[in-house]
Amino acid sequence: MAKPRGKPFEKGKSGNPTGRPKGIRTYKQIAEQVLNEMKTTMNGREVDGHELAVRVTIKKLMAGDMRAIEFHWNRMEGMPPQTIVNHNEGRGLNVHLIQGAVDESKLEIEKREEPTGDAKEDRETEPSQ
Repeated sequence: MAKPRGKPFEKGKSGNPTGRPKGIRTYKQIAEQVLNEMKTTMNGREVDGHELAVRVTIKKLMAGDMRAIEFHWNRMEGMPPQTIVNHNEGRGLNVHLIQGAVDESKLEIEKREEPTGDAKEDRETEPSQ
């Protein structure tokens, strides 16, 4: 029996019954370990991978690398807040108003796509080539 399109799994059964195996480390865990293990000497003192990564980023931003500048400021100041402005003055969103606007837009699109009566007649009377 073919499975219905868009529903590849049987109802009540997981698509991944065994799940992720235990003990698998994430990228973050591996990167943390590598950076902690990485040691080098700069100006007579030992530096770990974390400090080295920060120094490389700062060196790039000082050279004008826009990605490094953005990365640095997002880490220093945090990402800029993204706000959603509700122009409905605290009354909440009017779902019926939104649905009405969507319905009107759909009707406008259908009107534009629908050929006029003259165009229909012209198509019906034209001989096939």
